[in-house]
Order: sequence, then structure tokens, then C-alpha cells
Amino acid sequence: MWYVLTGAMLLAIPGVFALVRARREFAMSGRVSRVTFFAMFVSYLGHTIVTLVSAWQSVWPLPLNPMAAQVIGGIVGLVGFVVYLTARVQFRSFRLAWGLETNQLVTAGIYKFSRNPQMMGWVLFLVGVGLALKSGAALLLVLILFVGVLTWLPVEERFLEQRFGEQYRQYRNRVPRFIGRR
Repeated sequence: MWYVLTGAMLLAIPGVFALVRARREFAMSGRVSRVTFFAMFVSYLGHTIVTLVSAWQSVWPLPLNPMAAQVIGGIVGLVGFVVYLTARVQFRSFRLAWGLETNQLVTAGIYKFSRNPQMMGWVLFLVGVGLALKSGAALLLVLILFVGVLTWLPVEERFLEQRFGEQYRQYRNRVPRFIGRR
């Protein structure tokens, strides 16, 4: 239980701080400050570390066939990591990827298929690791992360609509939030 509580708190405390600040900063300056960025970074990094450690420790072991769990988890994790990495590389800028720079709307490449491939890829990667190592705690932490992502994305989308107007609205209407059909 300690892992889940720690992971949830590492996501929630700096995450809520960043969410509140980001709403205000997006409205006032059109980008997040370094303090807000740092809070988001700490939130995601801390949560990811606890998720990976709980998976490695196989906290709350799942009654899965070890070979099947490793194969399915490995495939899901690899696909997630490739999607995440492809999306990050496409931005070509750490500042752009983290909302510190907001001068362009990226809609090409993998962003033709998903408006949030970084988040989708990272969540899939963590699901894959949790499955491969048969950790129920890691999968619960991924679910908590996904709820956090669903809380954050409307703030980001509202800003993108304000910043890019009709261009973003058309993109949002054409491309699903994660994957599949719009």
C-alpha cells in the first residue's frame, strides 16, 4: 500500500500545484513558467519512479502466467516506448514538448493519429512494465496516472484552442485525443 500512496502523492501534490499555476499562466502569458514546469516534471518523474520500483518489486503480484505476462507486457511496453519516443523526437524541442515554448502547433507525423501520443505512449509503456513484472500496484499506479492525465489535458486543450483558434479546433475535430477514430 505504501507504494501506491507514495506514487499517488508524488503525482498529486506537485501535480495539483502545477495544474493550478498552469491554468493561470496559460491565461496570462500563454506558457507555463519554469516553476510550473519543474512541478510537473517532479510529479511525473516521482510517480514513474515509484511505478517502476513497485513493478520491479512485484508489489501485489498478479496471478498471471509468467511467460504470457512477459510477452504481452513486453509488446505493450515496447509499443508504448516507441510511440513516446517518436512523439518526443517529433517535437525536436524539450521546451516545446513541456509547454515552455508555444510558438507552433505540431500536427504532422504521429500527431496525425493522436493529439497526445507522448502521454499515450508513456501510459502504455508503464502498463507493459506492470504486466511483464506482474505487479498489481504498478497497474493501479498507471490508472492513477491516467486519471491525472485526463485532468491535465482539458487545461492544455483550452490553452491550445485559445492560442491557435480555428487551426486547433479543426485538428481536434480530425484527430482523436489518444488513438482510434474521431
